[in-house]
Formats: sequence, C-alpha cells, structure tokens
Amino acid sequence: MPSFMLRYVTLAGLSSGLALLSVSSVEAQLVINEIDYDQSGSDTAEFIELKNIGAAPVNLSSYTLRLVNGAGGGAAPYQNFVLPAVNLAAGGYFVVCANPATVPNCDLDVTPNTDLIQNGPNDAAALVLGGALSEVVSYEGTLPGYSEGSTAPTDTGSAIESISRCPDGTDTNDNGSDFRLRPITPGAANNCGGGGGNLGVCGEPATLISSIQGSGATSPLVGQTHIVEGVVVADFQDTGLNGFYVQEQDSDSDANVATSEGIFVFEGDVNVPVAVGNLVRVLGGVTEFGGLTELTNIQVAVCPGAPAASVSVLALPVGNLTDLERLEGMRVQVPQTLTVTGNYEWSRYGSLDLSANGRLYQPTQITEPGAASIARKSLNERSRIVLDDGQSVENPNPIPYKDADNTRRLGSTVSGLSGILDDRFGAYRLQPTSVPNLVNATARPTVPVVPGRLRIASFNVLNFFSTVDTGANICGPAGTQGCRGADSAAELNRQREKLLNALASISADVFGLIEIENNASQAVQSLVDGLNTRLGAGTYAFVNTGTIGTDAIKLAFVYKPERVTPSGTFALLTSAVDPRFIDTRNRPALAQTFSELSTNAKLTVVLNHLKSKGSGCGAGDDDAVDGQGNCNGTRTLAAAALVDWLATDPTSSGDPDYLLIGDLNAYAMEDPIMALEDGGLQNLEQTFGGSGVYSYQFAGQSGTLDYALANASLAAQVTGTNVWHINSDEPVALGYNLEFKTDDPFNIADPFAASDHDPVIVGVNLTGGVPVAPVPASTPWTLLVLAVLLAGTGLVASSMRRHVRS
Repeated sequence: MPSFMLRYVTLAGLSSGLALLSVSSVEAQLVINEIDYDQSGSDTAEFIELKNIGAAPVNLSSYTLRLVNGAGGGAAPYQNFVLPAVNLAAGGYFVVCANPATVPNCDLDVTPNTDLIQNGPNDAAALVLGGALSEVVSYEGTLPGYSEGSTAPTDTGSAIESISRCPDGTDTNDNGSDFRLRPITPGAANNCGGGGGNLGVCGEPATLISSIQGSGATSPLVGQTHIVEGVVVADFQDTGLNGFYVQEQDSDSDANVATSEGIFVFEGDVNVPVAVGNLVRVLGGVTEFGGLTELTNIQVAVCPGAPAASVSVLALPVGNLTDLERLEGMRVQVPQTLTVTGNYEWSRYGSLDLSANGRLYQPTQITEPGAASIARKSLNERSRIVLDDGQSVENPNPIPYKDADNTRRLGSTVSGLSGILDDRFGAYRLQPTSVPNLVNATARPTVPVVPGRLRIASFNVLNFFSTVDTGANICGPAGTQGCRGADSAAELNRQREKLLNALASISADVFGLIEIENNASQAVQSLVDGLNTRLGAGTYAFVNTGTIGTDAIKLAFVYKPERVTPSGTFALLTSAVDPRFIDTRNRPALAQTFSELSTNAKLTVVLNHLKSKGSGCGAGDDDAVDGQGNCNGTRTLAAAALVDWLATDPTSSGDPDYLLIGDLNAYAMEDPIMALEDGGLQNLEQTFGGSGVYSYQFAGQSGTLDYALANASLAAQVTGTNVWHINSDEPVALGYNLEFKTDDPFNIADPFAASDHDPVIVGVNLTGGVPVAPVPASTPWTLLVLAVLLAGTGLVASSMRRHVRS
C-alpha cells in the first residue's frame, strides 16, 4: 500500500504547564515504526514513520504526534503534529516529513522546516490518543514517562540509517528490544536483515569503539545504546569482573591516537559464550563504572572470521595521564621491568602498585616543598600502574603473586607484563592475560650490623595496647578514651609476639617506643616481661613515667640495666615548657639521660612523636599546595622548640651529647626536619644511608618518618645508623589484624610486619663529655610566631621556612 504523506506541518500550541500524561494501558494499534533524527552527519533524511499494526483501519486525526526533550532532567514537549483525517489501512505506513530524495515531502531538520526534531540526549517521540499517551519511543537515553523499558539504539549519522522496529512493526513494550539501527525505509517495511532481532547482521554498519570512548576521561555517548563489532581480546566472565574486552579490528581503527579502540562489555550474571579471538557484534548501553567505559544490558552475536587486534606498547612514565586513557580497554604490553612500589591492597583486592625506574619516593622526601615536589608528584603519578589480578574478588584465596615466604615485598621486580589496560576505582590498572614474572630483588633482611658499644633503637610499635579494644571508652590517662590496637585476645597475642620477636632480634641497649598505650605501666611492662622471658630475667627494664599527657598513646623507654642505667629523672617537653610545642597535637617529648656502665659516659636520648598529617590543625596550618600535608606549621614550631629545649640541658645531665629519635611525621626535605638540621642536628640516616633511606610507605611511596638525629658532639661518636626494613616493605596482610584474612600468610615466629614503621638503629662509642650551662628556651620572637599560628593567618609556614632555610 502506498504511504500517505503530510505535506503541511501544523504546530499546535504547547503550554509550559502541561501535565505529564501516562501511557495508555490499551495495546497500541498505531505505532511509531521508524525514526531518523540524525544524531550527527549532514544527510537530510529526518522523518518519523507510523504503522497501523492492528487488524482494522485507523483514522489518524484521532492522534497527535508529540516530540519531547529530556535535557536538564525533565520532560518538555517541544513540538505537536496534528495528523490529517486519513484512514490508514491495517498494515499501512504513514510518513511524517520524509527525505525529499525518497518521498517528496518536508524534512524535520533542514530548511525550510529547521530543527523540528531534536537529537538527544534523552529525547522521545510519542503518540497521544484521547488525552493519554498510547505509544512512546525514547532514544539516546530513557526519559521518565516517555520510555518503554530501555532506550532505543542511537542513530550515529554515519550512514543513511534510522532506528527501526525489527521485525517490522513488532511492539514488546521495550524500546531497546524493539528497535535497532537499520538503513532507512520510509513508507515501506523495515529492512531488518537476515539475522533479525536488534543486533542486525555481522558486517552491517556499527558504531566505532573509538567514537564511544572519545578523547576524554568519560564517554561522550553515556546513556545511549550502540552496536559495536570487534575482537574479544580478554575474557574475565568467570573471575568476578563479569565481562570481556572487545577491541576494534585493525582495519576499523580510526587512526586517532587520542581515542581508545577497546571497551569492556559487562555481561552481568549471564555468561556469554565467547572466546578470545572471536569476532563479535555487541549491542549495549554506554555507561561509566568507576572510571571505566563499558557496555551493559547487552546482546551478543559471534561472527565468522578471526581478524587481528593489535597490541599496543605501554612504556612508563607516560607524558600525560591521558596517554593511559587512550589505551583504556585495549591490549597492551609493557617492555620494561617494573618495581613493586606499593602492596597495601595485595591481600584485600589482589593488586600491586608498580612503577618504572625503581620504587617511588614521597616527593618531599627527595625534593624541596613547592614547585619541585609538585613536579615530582606528577612524575610519580605518570610512572605508576596497578597490576590487578583479573578478578573482582575481595580477600582472594589464595592471594595472588605470593613468593616462597608467603609475602610480596616492595622492591620486587616484575617483567613480561601483558594484558588489558583499564581504569577502575581511581587508578589505571593492568588486567593480566599472561602470568607476570615477579622476582624478589633481595631476600628478607636480617638484623643490620650496626657497629658500636651501645645500640639505641627507635621503634613505632603501631598502637600496642595491653587493653583489648572492645569499643568501650576505657583507655587513655583518664579512662575515657577509645582504645586502639588489637580488638580481641587472639589479635593481641599475635601483635605482642611479632613485636617481641622484632625487639629481641634487635637487642638494643636502649629502645625508644612510640605508640604504646598511655596507661600507668601495664603496656610497657607486658613487653618487658615478654623480652625477659625470652632473653633471661632482668635483661630489660623500663623508665617508669606513668601516664604522659592526655592522648591515648605515649612514648616509653626500655633499656638493658646491665649495659646502661638512667641518670637522673626524665624530662618532658610540653606546652607549659614552651608554648610552641602544642602537646594537644604533638605527644609530649620524653628525654632521659643514660650512663654507660662500662665507661660512665652519658648520653641523653630524646624521644618524639609529632603531629601526624592524617588530620587537620585548622586554617593557616593545613597545607594544600606545597606537598607537606596537614599541620606542617605545628610540627615546624615543635621542632624549633625541641632545638631550644635541648640547649637547656632539660635532664640536668651536665653532658653535651644528645640523640633525638622518634616518629616526626615529616619527610626528609620538609620544614620540621630542616628546622632541626638548621638547629645543629645531623640526620644520621642520610649520613650513613644516603638519599635512598626510608622507614615508611604510604600510597605506594616511601620516605622517612622515623629519625635519628645527633647534635655535633654526639655525631662524632656515632659509629653507624641503619633502618631494618621489616615493616614498610611488607604487606599489611602479614600484620596481627584478623579481619580480611581469607588467606592468612601470617607467621607469628618472624618479626616481619610487626608494625607499619621500620625500626631505626644507631650505634655509638661514647667518649664522655664536658658539662654545659643551660640557656633560656624562649624569646619574644618565638612567642610572636606562636601567636601568628594560633591566629590562623597562614603566615607561620612561610615565615618559618625563611628562617630555617636562610
């Protein structure tokens, strides 16, 4: 039957207050059978075809054709077409505004009838019958009130195509199932191809994957439905990723280096029978998931043939992170040997952080804060990638990439990497398609040999509490604070055994312990008792300070009474001694003079735990620009106060030898360390270990938070300093915590992963000293700087830096 043509378009007035109509529950007799709206391109083929799918004629004048725009989150009708009084026979077609090349009629998107149909996103066409919607078709996204199920495919404009009901006239009340992209057939049965269904036939026009990926971080076609054809390059349907990767055939590559040729196809809970190397045709909705562009709600057909999909070379560092985005979803090969620079999520999610040119260091560990550290931060980001395990399994069992010691230490090397590059959970990661070759760069270290008659060690013991954390506020000096550390007796036993193994192996003459429970003596007594059980009664004792300050944790000294003895009483640096030392943020510094029994020579050890970067200190003291993190001003003032305090001989030792140790929560080039060095203290780790020293790892970057610094008189007597890497290189999976331990490689008999900080060991040969007179600790200038900090003006960081760097 010939098509009826509407030669004159009538636009009925539209009211902005028009209520949204509901779709009629009566099965539609007249349907929208084909739409050509040309999402892009220059062809002039815009039209809407109606079909009578009923058994009797229908008078078109009973219907109004409405066009609806969904931009901005609403549903706004923008055109109404009043249909003529034409009786359309059963099975007949009526074309509204056909292409003049096929039917001499108006065009919905060109002169003289400009912009009569819009091209998304979230647009719709609807038939209104008796004041109710009888038929709706949404395209380029679903539109509330104007959609039947999922959205119809997207008209790409790359050919003379339309979205057509296939089979012709079919209506299952789901736009995504009923429509597919087909060559236009205005006024005639839709050309649905031999394959039928929504996918069409292999080899028919399809959207290029590169068009879906686009050149930015997210797809420009999110919310649209598209058909792609490509090669299956990896299949992870049975690993928890629930999908496979499809890459454009080499012959279809768009030759644009800014756009990716690969995409992830999410199959959900239904396993799709595809294999690597298959040529497939996929229909799906474009979405973004955790940074990854993917197709969902898919239909898949395997096509004949085995075309090629090239492997791209990925070399680090990249010039820009967009160099990784352009490879998202594609096969890649890494020609370099990379280094394991982070292992925090090794046991939890089966992944490792890898980097080019060795491990990554915290920017302010090796460069000055400001422009240099910001540039280093950028280089670090461009030098790293995550090696994933091709799974989406939390707490995998077994943990992948384990070595013979059931660990995977930082510094291990990885070669022969090949797989798919994707972007999930805030990081570019490689899903391997072959087994990577991981090699331990070095064996687990034994206790370093540090020469000298006396050995002093600083050790952050990671919140060792003798009180089990039950969730009750029963810890702290007043018994009103939450506890930390082990939350069961089993965890406490694991933690204690690990620490005792580490402490006994070091066998220092003096230990400075950080992050120990701030109770009268129970926590430190527990460790001393354990050491004496292992090493013999009376091997160790502790300086009984009682509780210190107001925090839930404190500092403590443990020593060998056969080697040294405390000389005089301990001293504390608090806000009462020097207002610059804010003891509600920094833990009070603890100083104790020890006498070597064999020589009577003295040494004052000053133990510290400065404010961390983890929480803020308020306006003017939380840095977001130069890389030094929160509370840099608080730590820098505390460092200046420490320098002045040491000059007063706080323990009345009468001896000039001072060793400052502890967790300073600042990296080697940051203001607090510069203030200490400018005050005459020597960084012993760098003196004996060079610029590559580290004691802590955070976010896949290493650095020193734990220090040993000596004043000039003591520095001449120091015989060595070393860091024992038993913690910072090890995965947290080996720690005492029992949560997330599906596969537990923990070995309670070794000292590894006893904490998250490495112990620092110093050797000295004391030669005695000359008494020095105390000097005042504070000046009006220091009080002025304190006032600036507390005023929150933000001037303290810059003024202090000028002072310490001048």
